[in-house]
Amino acid sequence: MDGKWLHLGIVAAFILGTWAGCAVRDLNAPAPPGEEPIPSQNNVDWEKTSPLGEGTIRALIFSANNYLTAGGESGQVYRSKNRGDFWQAIPISGAAILTFALDENGVLYAGSDGEGIFVSRFNGKSWTPGNLSAGHVHALLALPDGRLLAGLSNGLWQRKPSAGQWSLVPLPTLGTRQVFCLLATESFLMAGTDHGVFRSAGDQRWEVSGLNEMAVLSLARSRNGWVFAGTATNGIWRTASGTTWLPASDGLEARVVFALAVNSRNVVFAATENGVFFSGDQGETWAAFNSGLPSGRVLALTLDTDDKLYAAVESAGVFRTVEDTRFR
Repeated sequence: MDGKWLHLGIVAAFILGTWAGCAVRDLNAPAPPGEEPIPSQNNVDWEKTSPLGEGTIRALIFSANNYLTAGGESGQVYRSKNRGDFWQAIPISGAAILTFALDENGVLYAGSDGEGIFVSRFNGKSWTPGNLSAGHVHALLALPDGRLLAGLSNGLWQRKPSAGQWSLVPLPTLGTRQVFCLLATESFLMAGTDHGVFRSAGDQRWEVSGLNEMAVLSLARSRNGWVFAGTATNGIWRTASGTTWLPASDGLEARVVFALAVNSRNVVFAATENGVFFSGDQGETWAAFNSGLPSGRVLALTLDTDDKLYAAVESAGVFRTVEDTRFR
């Protein structure tokens, strides 16, 4: 079983078993009360950043010094100090870059689809192999206490700052879980897997959190306490308690949710197989946000400090919103 199947191909398997024209947003569609995109001069919400050396980008992040960093299918990392106006290509791996994480000291980590983890202490300008040199790394999370968590196709792994080596974190179920996403809140840690969500209060013990029969590909949290989970077949779910999940896909014209992002005004964005959708009412309702964006799967999202949104569209490169996403 190869890494590409594990990362995105799993979506096809779940669908069988149960992130080039333009997709224009329906301006007449109902929007959440008080939350409507401010149109640009040409009523286009998205614009393409400068071309990269390849079309498919799997991961996006802003580094400590505000460099926009993109992980490519080819194993190259691209970085831009002007938010996508110009890109510098840096080869670091022979495998696709699937995820990034940034720690409190500005160290940037990249997880690859088969060659483990790479580390940069120079805002992505140069990289060295980490001490996890193999494995399909779907998710990374750097914690304030110095721990680094990695979600792999063979479970959840942890590196403590004192030990330096990686150890498998046991999850309370039979078999080894594939871990696709990780999230930290003030109260607990969460891991999205091929069979639901697990959580830990920080004491190293993990418990089942819900969505047990679903593959959870993405997690995000709003500032007012809602946690959102994007799944491979069942759209988006949300919880305030961490244990009771409610369906939250009204108006979401997609079942597969590859990534989630929440801006400073608690507007939630979802990257799906049918483009980008947004919700201004904590997932109660969703509307398409695709004007100027090519049709296709959106594999990654990130926000800058001005709440501009960036999206990686499969085979089409990286796009950014023309305006910020602080909708009126």
